[in-house]
Amino acid sequence: MLLDGAFMYKNEAFLIVDRPLAQVFRFLATDLVSTCPKWNKEVVSIKLTDGTNIQRGTKLTLEFTLPGIEREPDTISFAVVGGKIVPSDSVRFVTGMEILEYELDKVLSFKNIFGPSYYGIFTMFFASVEGKTRIELKSSFELPLSAQLISNLLVKNKNPLPEMASDLQKVLEQELE
Repeated sequence: MLLDGAFMYKNEAFLIVDRPLAQVFRFLATDLVSTCPKWNKEVVSIKLTDGTNIQRGTKLTLEFTLPGIEREPDTISFAVVGGKIVPSDSVRFVTGMEILEYELDKVLSFKNIFGPSYYGIFTMFFASVEGKTRIELKSSFELPLSAQLISNLLVKNKNPLPEMASDLQKVLEQELE
């Protein structure tokens, strides 16, 4: 669904981790609340706002740090928060997420439901490949057309998921021995 007057960004990446599927899925999906800040450096904190475990329909509150754009000394950096342009080295905000899909050892997907954020969906697909775990990361989000120019500066048309996949692989190999 594309919101009226919005611009869509889509990103993908994948990684293969030399760890068993069930162990990787438990770390990333079942234990999401305690592990997400370890592998997603934008997440400051995450907590369940309803329910007691991760499953379809569970709602979460996340506190993010949104980095500003890289800048030269003595210049101003900007970020887009809720479609508004704000000066910042980084911006902290709280957003709500809802689990859209949760299938044991296969998929975890969630979407934004409130906060000064954009409409976005983030999905992790899991598969066992020769005793290792393949994780496919997909994200899509919409920004108002009015924020498209500055958002292009912020993301520089760069897919952030390969960096996340690299960080995720390091964390998984360290945490899951």
